[in-house]
Amino acid sequence: FAPDSIVQGDVSTLTFTIDNSGALVAATALDFSDSFPSGMTVAATPNASSTCTGGTVTASAGTSSVSYSGGTVDAGASCEISVDVTSATVGDAANTSGDLTSSLGNSGTASATLSVTAAGAPGFAKVFAPDSIVQGDVSTLTFTIDNSGALVAATALDFSDSFPSGMT
Repeated sequence: FAPDSIVQGDVSTLTFTIDNSGALVAATALDFSDSFPSGMTVAATPNASSTCTGGTVTASAGTSSVSYSGGTVDAGASCEISVDVTSATVGDAANTSGDLTSSLGNSGTASATLSVTAAGAPGFAKVFAPDSIVQGDVSTLTFTIDNSGALVAATALDFSDSFPSGMT
C-alpha cells in the first residue's frame, strides 16, 4: 500500500509485484485474485494498471476485490499490477491475496496491511436568532452539524442540550 496509512475515506494504491527475475523462462498464464478485508473497496477512480505483458486487470469502483489473469512476465524480469483502494473502516486492514498461479506453478499469496485512522469529527455549533430578546419573546435556536470537510458520512450522531433555568 502506498501510502500504507490513510485517513478513513482517503485513497491508497495497492500494488502487487510479480518477480520472475530469478527464472530462465517467462511465466505465462499469470492469475490471482484478492478479496479485500471488511470496509475496503476499490476507489471511485480505480486507476487499475499493469506493467505485465497482456492480461486483464479487473477492478470495478466500489467492489471489494481485484483480480488479474492471462498475463506474462518475461524471464529475468518483474511486473506490477496496481489499483487504488479506500476504506471506511478504522483500524489495521490486513490484506492477503489468493495464490498467484502461472505456467511455472503456484507462487503462494501476498500480504500487506493498510492502517486506517478515523476522519475528523464533524463541526457542531448552535446559535440563537435573534441572540437577544425581551423576556417572553421568542428566539429560534439552530444547531448546525458540519461534515462538509469529511470524506465519509458521520453516523450515529447524538446530542442533547439542557436549557438554563427559565428557558423553555
